Amino acid sequence: MDTEFLKQLQKVQEARPDLIPPSIEVGQHYSIFRSLRRGSTARARDRKVDQDCIDVHNRWRTLERTSGQRSKASMRDYYTDLRLTLNLLLEYSRAL
Repeated sequence: MDTEFLKQLQKVQEARPDLIPPSIEVGQHYSIFRSLRRGSTARARDRKVDQDCIDVHNRWRTLERTSGQRSKASMRDYYTDLRLTLNLLLEYSRAL
């Protein structure tokens, strides 16, 4: 999926150099695993979404990085079952 994402960005770069300047190496600066999450978080902050809501939304990445080990997250975050945070996740999505 990342390969296709980069191909599409390169097409945008060719068609609209005002959006992605030719001097930028698309493959080094963008990734579907990073770019969309960063953009989403930036937009949520711009829309003044509560920080707790943003943190819950981005928490899956923290869990993924620990590779099965207990993370250094707070006990509140450690015991929060993401499946039970549907309202927070929807609040995040509605704000965007």
